[in-house]
Parts: sequence; C-alpha cells; structure tokens
Amino acid sequence: MQDMLAILRRHAYSTAGLFESQLPFLTRTGPSVTALLFHRFFAEGETRRAGLDRLRRNLDWLCANFVPISLPEFVAGQRQGSLPDSSVLVTTDDAELDLLEVAEEFAKYKAPLSIFACAGWTAIASAGTGDDLLARATSNIAWYEGDEVEVSFGSRRMTLRRDLKDSNIDTLIAEREHVLADLEELCVKIERLASRDARCDVLASRKARCCTWEQLRGLARAGVSIGAHSVTHVNLSQTSPMRCKFEIAESKHLCEALVARCDAFAYPYGGSQYHSQATRRELESSGITTAFLTRPDFITAGSDAMTLPRISVPDEAISAAAFRAYVCGAPVLVNRVKKAVGRDW
Repeated sequence: MQDMLAILRRHAYSTAGLFESQLPFLTRTGPSVTALLFHRFFAEGETRRAGLDRLRRNLDWLCANFVPISLPEFVAGQRQGSLPDSSVLVTTDDAELDLLEVAEEFAKYKAPLSIFACAGWTAIASAGTGDDLLARATSNIAWYEGDEVEVSFGSRRMTLRRDLKDSNIDTLIAEREHVLADLEELCVKIERLASRDARCDVLASRKARCCTWEQLRGLARAGVSIGAHSVTHVNLSQTSPMRCKFEIAESKHLCEALVARCDAFAYPYGGSQYHSQATRRELESSGITTAFLTRPDFITAGSDAMTLPRISVPDEAISAAAFRAYVCGAPVLVNRVKKAVGRDW
C-alpha cells in the first residue's frame, strides 16, 4: 500500500501539468482560498539567477490564474466571511535570508508575501540582548546537540544535555526576572560551543541563515506581513503548560514589539499531532485570531480559523508543471486518497 501511495504522489505531481485546468475540479468542492507554504526559494546548488528566473515564471502564472491577497486581507476577509474565490495567500516559515532577495520580485508582481518568524532563531541571528534575550537563550538550549557540558553564567550553572533541555528551558522561563542579567553570557558560551561542533549545524545555521529583527522591519516597511512561529520551534502539544504559553505569547509579543502587528500564527511542524485544545486556548488568550497548519487542503467558508490548511511547496527546483500541480491541488488529491484508505498525511 505504501508503494502504491508513493506512485500516486509522483504521478499526480509529474502529470498534473497536462491537465491543470481539470485538476481544481477534482480537488475543490466550492469557493476556496489556496494558502501556499514555502521555507526557502532557492534550491541547493541552484544559482541565484536560475532561482529568480524560476520564481518569476511561477509568479507570472500564479498571478494570471489566482488573486493574490495579503495576510491582513485574509484575516479580515475570513472574519467577515468575504474571502474572494480563487485567491492565493503566499506564506513562508522561519524567515530565512533568501527573503531579502525575493521580496522585491513578489512586490513587482503585486503578490503579497507573509512571513512567519521563529522568534528565537531571529533573536539568535540578531545577537539579541534586549527584549529578545530570553528567546535567544531558550532557542540556544533547545537546538544545542553537542557533548554534555556544564556552563556557568553569573552565579548559576547549567548542564547542557539532551534529556535536560525541557527542564532547563522551563527553569529559565520561570525565573526570567532573576536570570536576565546573565543570559547574554549563557548565549555566547553556547553559541561558541555550537560553532565548533558539526552536530550543532541547525543551531549554527539559524545564526547564519535567518533574518534579523532589523531586516524583518525593513521587509515589513516594504509591505511584507509578519506572523509568529513560536520561540524555539518546538512541538507545542508536547510541552509543559508554562512552555506552551511562553512559546505562543512571547513569539507574538516579540514580533509586535520589534517588527509589526501580529495576529496570525503558524504551528511548528504543522501536522495534526502538533496542536491540541491547550494550544488553541493559549493562542486565543494571546490574541491570535488565525493559525495555520501544513495539512494540504483548501480554505473554505467552513474552515476552522485556528487549524487552517496550507499546501507546502518543496524546497527543490521543481518544474513549472509540478509547481502548478501543487497550487492546483495535487497534494490535496493525494491526501484524500490516503485518508480514504485509512492513512493520514
């Protein structure tokens, strides 16, 4: 069965371009909005020129066949029940640096771009020492994968070890007012350790590949919308209540305090197992009105505002036909077949 599903997926994406005008009729059941999710816009090994040419071709087709809308337009329209049919919302998670190279292209095509920033990763990239210092520290602890080591900061000591990550972070959150003065020292020491250990490649890459707060402010001034994506990119459904509250409320607070208004949230990882009634309560209590998953489907009038689907576009140099297949709903079709045979996405 698994082999059959893999064949179906490959066939749907590779051949959908041959019948793209029919694909929406197979997947859409009424007026809907397509939310797309990108993580990056240049494929590994691809030249910038080739990546930009590919993006321009895709944007040319997208804008000719759909109505691009911004995140504020989407949030307001969903609240009022007046979203335009065949509209498309383009989102990107993690706020990677290639946004600085593609934002102008989206603006030229009048295709609004929406960024969901992981506050801790942006704090690391910014070498944050202000309001974002706790976010920087907790993200450093969460993504440190090196040898067990004891680190001193101020009059305190912390053991960095995989099975102690959650308790270390909970301790910092609970004692934030008492440890803030020493957190920069802790961050510098962890980042120095990570820079010398290949096992900490994720942590090191966040420092080198994510936008800073200043860069996000520049993008916001240029018309890009900002949403929150947690602090440390953790599975929110598996954290302590205190950590869950911190991840949601602090990420929203930092995005608003350091960039622009933030009403929307994207769940880290985004599958159905990564949210719960507890995460919903925390989102609502923090003032978040709209939250997105990565489940492939279309957004309709009946969609739950706190578990909205998005179609994830691969971080690869896919063909124009494959891109059109994703946008028109090939992943939705594949997901429906999987559900019909008792398997979730």
